[in-house]
Amino acid sequence: EVIAVYEDVTERKRSELALRMSEQRFRAIADYTYDWESWVSPGGNLLWVNPAVERISDYSVAECMKMAGFPMPMIYEQDSEKVAAVLRDARENVGGKCEGVEFRIRRKDGAIIWVEMSWQSIFDNKGVFQGYRSSIRDITERKLAENALRASEEKYRALVENIDIGIALIDADHNIVMANSATGRLFGRPVSELIGKKCYERFEKGGTVHKYCPGEEAMRSGRRETVEAEAVHEDGSRFAVRINSFPV
Repeated sequence: EVIAVYEDVTERKRSELALRMSEQRFRAIADYTYDWESWVSPGGNLLWVNPAVERISDYSVAECMKMAGFPMPMIYEQDSEKVAAVLRDARENVGGKCEGVEFRIRRKDGAIIWVEMSWQSIFDNKGVFQGYRSSIRDITERKLAENALRASEEKYRALVENIDIGIALIDADHNIVMANSATGRLFGRPVSELIGKKCYERFEKGGTVHKYCPGEEAMRSGRRETVEAEAVHEDGSRFAVRINSFPV
């Protein structure tokens, strides 16, 4: 004899199918995301990492999954303390998030690159904390460009500050937006007091304040112009100046 017990499992099958489809969609998106994506448990263990990790770090997914203390072994030594604090906050600050954390990693091939990380807490459909998701992107080219720009600006500033001729940058509304020390000495005022002021306030024509910047003609013509004007020192004395204006 056989006793048969029948149970309707339609809903369970639907749930399993929905879960399987959800996981497939997740894989389809996450595995092809350009940034290095990770899921870390509340205890700090790596649960999942996408293939982009190999393009950025030169470590394979399998190597990362086996890596003790991931991702700390690949963090550049001088940035390790900073990154450790950020990851600790990600584990402990339940419900939190963070963006724009910049640091360096040492790739498996030995190259050192700059990356930017953001993280966000993960919860299941019952609101239970499941750890955090991190997203890392390679910003090496941007950092190199920023460093090159900074070096260029420092050289420019050193050059301008060591020229004994007044140099100022005037915007389209005739405001002084930059001036070197020689300009301040010329007018007898600290450079900080000149920034933001109308440039024509420092010049006179026929005993009255200029109504426009002496470099106005260069702004209109789009080419270099030279004019002579009467400038006013802070002590009230007047002196003649020649102004060479270049449109920027």
